[in-house]
This record gives sequence, C-alpha cells and structure tokens, in this order.
Amino acid sequence: MEAARSDLAIKKYEHAARTLDDALRTVSSASSALSRNDPGLTEGAHRARNTELIEQIQTYRASLAETVAQTGSEQAVAALGRLDKMAAEAQELMQREHHGEANKLLGNAYRHAVISLSRIRAGQTVVLEVKFDSPADEFAYEQKRNRSHEMLVNMTLEERRAKGPLRETVARRVDESKKLRQLAEAQAAAGDYKSAIKTLELATGELVQALQGMGVAAF
Repeated sequence: MEAARSDLAIKKYEHAARTLDDALRTVSSASSALSRNDPGLTEGAHRARNTELIEQIQTYRASLAETVAQTGSEQAVAALGRLDKMAAEAQELMQREHHGEANKLLGNAYRHAVISLSRIRAGQTVVLEVKFDSPADEFAYEQKRNRSHEMLVNMTLEERRAKGPLRETVARRVDESKKLRQLAEAQAAAGDYKSAIKTLELATGELVQALQGMGVAAF
C-alpha cells in the first residue's frame, strides 16, 4: 500500500495499479488460508462466516458480470462460470449442513473472484460497490452487516474462551458498537439516513477490530 501511494504521488499510475493488485492478492490469499486452517469454529460460526463470504463474492460477481457485458472477454466469461459453479457447490453443501466444508469452498471462490478480476482489469481503475435503490435500503444492509459481525464476535468469544484483558477489550468494542447502532437507528428514524449509515459503519468497524484482535480474518 505504501509503495502504491508513493507511485501515485509521482504519477506512475500503471505501476501503482500493479502494486495494488499484488496487495489485493496477498489479502485474499491470507483470508483463504485462515478459512482453511481454522478447524476450531463451530458450525454456527462457519454459517455466519459463510454469510459474509457470500455477500462479498456477490459484489465481485457483479463486477465480473459487468465486465462480460461490456467487453465479452473470454477470460471473464470463464472466470464467471467457474465462480458460479463453486458458489453452487457451496450452496449444496450448506443445504446438507456441511457448513465447514462450504466455508473452505467459499474461501477459494472469494480468492478466485478477487484474483480473476485483478488479472482481467489489470491497469484499470476498479471501484467495487454495492448499489441500493434508496438510502433506506442501504441502511437496512448496514444493519444486517452489523448484526452479522456481532453474532460472529459473540461466537468467537465463547469458542476461544477469551479471558482477561482481551475479553474486556472485545466487550468494550461490542458495547460501543451497540451504542453507535442505537444512535444510527435514531438518526434513521428522524430521516437522516446519510448520518445513520456513517454511524453504522463506525459501529461495524468496532466489531471488525474486535474480531481482528481475536485472530479472525475480518475486513
């Protein structure tokens, strides 16, 4: 990231893009490795993590589909087909209550999506975003994301039996997230969705830091 910032500062845009691609691949590889090597989580925790992975994969899938529609790239078509196949297999595993196996497959699907998009759009500026029909829809999405993170924090806290300072730190972050969520809900009730969404993002950020403190890959 620092190297890319330096390149941007001196207008070496193509080199910065390649460096950022490397950073993206590094993050996705680490996330995938953690998913494969974390046997201690229960089915419930895997289920929660799978929900997050599916939402992230859908964002990358939308961008791949857009690339197919715009360019007809055979590489993009192949990547999209493989991604859909992996996602379908993961859904079948989840229907059979094999959430741990589904988690590994979804981790690989996420890594495939990130790397494929990086290769296909090498040298281009890529912005990934979730689109909403209204501010209220975006607020509802952020609410769901916040509660999903909170559920994962609580599960991880119990499974790893965190004690002492770590447990106290996690508890403080969860409490702060709840306070911010209550504030966001009040802002939304008053019709100020812009402020409410920003407040909810801060609330979820507290939970992300709590998860990272316990060694869980969360971004």
